[in-house]
Amino acid sequence: MSPPWPTLPAQGLLASLGPAAFAGVFLLTALAILLLPRRLLDHDRGATPPWWRNVRFWAVAICVVQVLVYLVFG
Repeated sequence: MSPPWPTLPAQGLLASLGPAAFAGVFLLTALAILLLPRRLLDHDRGATPPWWRNVRFWAVAICVVQVLVYLVFG
């Protein structure tokens, strides 16, 4: 059933671009986290910590999970 008001074709286009824009923001955030200098993540004291203690790894993992959850369930 169509709405009682006239719809424009652009409304459907904007609605379909919403999920892509949301996922794009999280992907850009993950990219920004990956490109952060090591000194900003407190890794300048020596060796990089193992992956389970690496702040960068978990931040990117959370961004990827957010994108997947939104694309699958959103």
